[in-house]
Amino acid sequence: MRYLSESKERRGLDILKNRELRKLIKVIAVSLTLSIVSACVTPSEVDIESTTIYLVRHAEKVKDSGRDPALTTIGEQRARKWADILSKEPIKAVYSTDTIRTRDTAKPIAAKHGLEVELYSAKEVNHLSFLSENRGKSVVVVGHSNTVPGFVNGLLNQDAYADLDESQYSNLYIVTDINGVATAQVLLVHLDNLKEEK
Repeated sequence: MRYLSESKERRGLDILKNRELRKLIKVIAVSLTLSIVSACVTPSEVDIESTTIYLVRHAEKVKDSGRDPALTTIGEQRARKWADILSKEPIKAVYSTDTIRTRDTAKPIAAKHGLEVELYSAKEVNHLSFLSENRGKSVVVVGHSNTVPGFVNGLLNQDAYADLDESQYSNLYIVTDINGVATAQVLLVHLDNLKEEK
């Protein structure tokens, strides 16, 4: 009788173990199924919206020539170089303040992409609206030593960059906004063979 009861107990334990094992197998199967389904979601099914804004100061201006000076010969060369540097980017809009030096810096960039220069007011720009209007695009903004860093700060919503020194023309600010999160970097682009024509 003792052996019979022990045998029944063992069978009972085996049945219990088998039930638990089946439950465990079901849990693993469900987990694997969920993993496979999530792995099948392609990046295109995830909404990623990237906006890139390139910002530069106008090129070298003629000194002591009134309130709205033109570009020097070197400035004109720099403007064409900026156009070359940005020629491979998918630029959809080029913005400039309404001065000769900024417009003439922006025009070669716009021309490379078959665009017209769009004017903006540095004092009145709303950075959130600007981002919203250009969402998902790559655009260029041309401004001044005391407006370009502020424009970048406005896009970042933080005071990250100070005004440029009057001698600085080489800064290329790149702001990238991905799904509402903006980051920035600054490249110093030294252009060789810029010479004043005699």
